[in-house]
Amino acid sequence: MASAGAETETATAVEDTIVTNIGTVATDSISFAVKNKMAVRTTGGDYPTYTVDFYAELKRLNLQSEGTDTTHVTLIDTRGKRLPTNALDQALVYVKTGADGVLDSVDKKQHIFNPKTISFNPADTLDMGMFNVLEQLSQKDNPNPNGEHNYELMMFCVTESVLTPNENGELTSLNNIPEDKIFKLGEKSADMFVRTSDETKNNTTENGKTLVYIPEGATITLIFKPTTGKHEHSANFYDYDISDGLIYENEDDAKQQKNGKSTSTQVADKQAYAYIHKQGINSDANYVGSGVKLAFGNVPTTGLNDEKVGGYNINQAATNVFRRCSFGIVTGYDSGKIVYNSKISAPQLFNEAENSVTGKTTYKNQTLVFNRLGDTYTMTAVKNTGAQNLETLNHQKDSWDKKLRMYSNEFWPMDDIAGVGKDGHDFKHGLANGKQTFVGKDRTGTPNTSDHPDGVGAEHNAFFGMQFDLEFTIPAGYVGPLDYAFFGDDDLWLFLEGADGNSQLICDIGGVHQAVGEYVDLRDYIPNGEAGTYKLHLFYTERGASGSCCWMQYTLPGIRSVPVDVIPGDQTGNLFIEKKLKDGASDTSTEFEFKVTLDKGSAEPQQVADFYNCTIFKSDGNVVVEKVPVGSEGKVIRLKAGEKAALERLVPGMKYTVSELDPNGAYEAEMITTTVTSNGSTTTDPVTTKEASGVIQGNTNIQVTFTNSVFYTLPETGGPGTTWYTYGVLPALVAAVVLYKRSRKKGGTVS
Repeated sequence: MASAGAETETATAVEDTIVTNIGTVATDSISFAVKNKMAVRTTGGDYPTYTVDFYAELKRLNLQSEGTDTTHVTLIDTRGKRLPTNALDQALVYVKTGADGVLDSVDKKQHIFNPKTISFNPADTLDMGMFNVLEQLSQKDNPNPNGEHNYELMMFCVTESVLTPNENGELTSLNNIPEDKIFKLGEKSADMFVRTSDETKNNTTENGKTLVYIPEGATITLIFKPTTGKHEHSANFYDYDISDGLIYENEDDAKQQKNGKSTSTQVADKQAYAYIHKQGINSDANYVGSGVKLAFGNVPTTGLNDEKVGGYNINQAATNVFRRCSFGIVTGYDSGKIVYNSKISAPQLFNEAENSVTGKTTYKNQTLVFNRLGDTYTMTAVKNTGAQNLETLNHQKDSWDKKLRMYSNEFWPMDDIAGVGKDGHDFKHGLANGKQTFVGKDRTGTPNTSDHPDGVGAEHNAFFGMQFDLEFTIPAGYVGPLDYAFFGDDDLWLFLEGADGNSQLICDIGGVHQAVGEYVDLRDYIPNGEAGTYKLHLFYTERGASGSCCWMQYTLPGIRSVPVDVIPGDQTGNLFIEKKLKDGASDTSTEFEFKVTLDKGSAEPQQVADFYNCTIFKSDGNVVVEKVPVGSEGKVIRLKAGEKAALERLVPGMKYTVSELDPNGAYEAEMITTTVTSNGSTTTDPVTTKEASGVIQGNTNIQVTFTNSVFYTLPETGGPGTTWYTYGVLPALVAAVVLYKRSRKKGGTVS
């Protein structure tokens, strides 16, 4: 190791190495990237070289080429870029599923990074952590810059040459390696010394620790094990209605749409009727062009159940297609929006628009929770909803003909939203008593009930969509797995956006169908060794009301949640807090304290987060982010004159209070001005207190400006006790945004 008197470090780039003279291997690196420089200590002359290789013992889905419909879940196999077509025969793989709903997996020693060459001074004593030059594989005692520890060093072996994995990048066995060349580690890699000097090759211990001798030219194969954790991911949800938002007491009234009553008057054990012929999201106003109409409901009374493309149903289970799917409904992704088949006309179901879409309510920035195992993520919950334990398909039963085992994780994330069964929305349906009836223009029928376990007779908010984006960065030299797997119903479309910004459809499970899966190997699109940043864009809907399942898992390095932009804007409100001084004061160094308190108020509880970011724009150009909890606790923030704080994307109905604490020194609070910009107009309310409070409104900016005066104490021999100097005016207001008044006919947004 370097002595206290070691020279200052200098570095010279030599391909993948840095030559340094301090005798220590550098371990600094960037997030989720192969260490772009490798440190080698030198005081002159050439040092022996060694090869370091990288494997991880990963738990992978046990994909099998054969299986049965009663013991396995079935996934369409898209490997080789084979997207499914509208036919009965598809390339398939199977995953065995136990009674506990856990999908079968197998442990594999997987090659995850290409080998690297490294050199050391043979006189130095090393430890195994110095061979671990990849930040992606950082240890518990040396986390990567994201604070993550996705892998732990489990063992290593020393061989004369690089080990050869099989065609799938796996080490199938270590049996041909002598036992004394395989070393298992504890929690930290410093449990042993490593020597490269020939003088130590016969030694086995040093200072009470295991001593490992590595001869010149040898290969050190590091084998890691994945750590576990949780990962949260932002997603947008969309709630769709298919009725006119009223309930009727009899069929005739419903057909004529007369004597309708508010949905909230529904009584569970009393017969109720809803008119659904081309209503809600299926309204004519939502469609453009003359194409076949994509619709929700899966019942004839919608008036759109028989729509077909190329002879295949797109709004009900198709015939003569595997698992009754409808493939080819979408074709691309462009400018942040989904692109449909040119023969299909669809409502603006996702982020294409949110205002003036009949029968659609947007719930932004909801939270998906994933179980993480290394770089593998399996969805387990939608936060603050009843959609939990999603990683298991633990709801199972045989189909009516006993030919198919039906699996589900009961994916009903919209059952808990405040709009369910409320005025202007669909009535609650799916009740066991069968007291709900859908009425169309010329026909009547009961709503579908779930054909999955626990679904029959259950109350579910059945028509909804989900959308999320994620970004992942592949480090240079990464050769590990990249894949995505889904099992469920109904529509699931996944697009891969390359480093060049172009996107392509890589997973297509469309239609109103039985639960089915699809497996995607992203190595078909991103070859081994190709580094860069990529994005996945996912769109999902539940259109049929006869069961809901959404199981997904992906293995990707360096993932990051990316917010989905909804066009043209959102209906949340923003709160800005500004500090100003009057009377000629030029003090820009004194910090003033403010207490910011947020309360749920009348906002929909499910939409309110536990914390909101308060972004403080400092006078020196820096930005500070504080977390303001929702509740009476509040948060104290500090602003200098001319600085501003912003709390954005607050849910309409939330209450805010901003109080200035006792001013510092020679400053006296004079006035608070609250400026509200909404609906194209501005109102200003100056008050002479130390506190401002109010209610957040959608598409509204609220700016609270605290103005302090300088208090000067003059000599007692004369003159007034104080002199006031005034300068400055209030800044220009934030650009006005149109406040959209939520109504049933124009949908709405909750964020």
